[in-house]
Amino acid sequence: MSKNPDYRPNSSRAVFIIGVVDQDASEKVTRETLRLSSTPEPLSVFIDSPGGSTYFAESIFRMLRVPDQDSAEKRRVITVGLNMTASAACDLLIAGDYALVYPHTTLLCHGVRRSGEGLEVTRESAIDIAKNLATSNEQYALELANNAISRFIFRFAACRSLFDEIRKQPGQGDKSDIECFLEVIALHISQDLQVLLRNSYLDTLKTDNIDLRMNGKLHQLGEMPASPIEFEAMILHCIIEHDIDLAKLNPGWSFRTEGIQEFESKFSALLSSHGETHRKQIEKLVVRWGEFLLSEQEQQQYGGIEESEREAWLSETVTPLLRSLWFFFIALARRLQQKDNYLTAEEAYWIGLVDEIIGRTDLPNPRIIVELAEDIYPQSSQT
Repeated sequence: MSKNPDYRPNSSRAVFIIGVVDQDASEKVTRETLRLSSTPEPLSVFIDSPGGSTYFAESIFRMLRVPDQDSAEKRRVITVGLNMTASAACDLLIAGDYALVYPHTTLLCHGVRRSGEGLEVTRESAIDIAKNLATSNEQYALELANNAISRFIFRFAACRSLFDEIRKQPGQGDKSDIECFLEVIALHISQDLQVLLRNSYLDTLKTDNIDLRMNGKLHQLGEMPASPIEFEAMILHCIIEHDIDLAKLNPGWSFRTEGIQEFESKFSALLSSHGETHRKQIEKLVVRWGEFLLSEQEQQQYGGIEESEREAWLSETVTPLLRSLWFFFIALARRLQQKDNYLTAEEAYWIGLVDEIIGRTDLPNPRIIVELAEDIYPQSSQT
């Protein structure tokens, strides 16, 4: 089989992050990266770290991606998790263009933390710290989602042929695609991770239900609210209506005891979901993955459509699914910022955080597909 260097780590063109991610690690990576930057080939990064500074982790990755003088294109980075990749080191692993782990590798995901000797906390400073942490966690959740969404969609597409069998089971006929996918991967992950995934899906359902209310109000208005503050007020009103309906089903629920704690996160998620950034991301996903997500019947339809109309038809057909997958994965990324989430190599593979487990030839990955295609169509791979 062909060996494509874009998907294979190369220890002779590699930097090693062993130990804490700090200034010393950043300086070492900078020196090694500069030494290897004379040629544009991919760089490999071998990681065995308990984590450290998110600031230095970001600094390290920016240095690894810098282009050379002859090209504006960012250098391709292949990351490899060795024994432990935790916290900021896990972020580095996931950020790779192609991420690999060994079967024994452990990953640890959690949110941003702040600590310091002699830190005095007042009520006002505690509120500021909490807001800062929430903002940072949201930022890192979105970065994780951006870095790993294609892995997640690849995993979803590889499992999709199994969904019809799931729906044939008694009482399962109305399961959504995401619910079927969760059924498939539940066989390969821990009970705790299954709960985390189910909660992520419930998060998206809550947002979708509130969105339906908003769409109804927008339909009644016939236009968008005249100002951003009026749009925000509409979101707040729809959240309150949604929560009141929930309270009718749960007499013990109240805004004071439970609702306020979730109110701000729901508001932020809904406001963000209507932003331009998400729309553009979904459009990119349609271009990259749209044809792969068509059913057999849809593929036949697609083949018979005029070339000039294909792009619009494809977007209309697959955007609802890709939108659901994108916002579900963001919800999952947000959940991974809560508490300490230890993941095995196989769990990280199934939820799309890494591309490949080294030595696991039974698990499909992009490298196998690319290298097989190069063997079958050698001319096309050279052009």
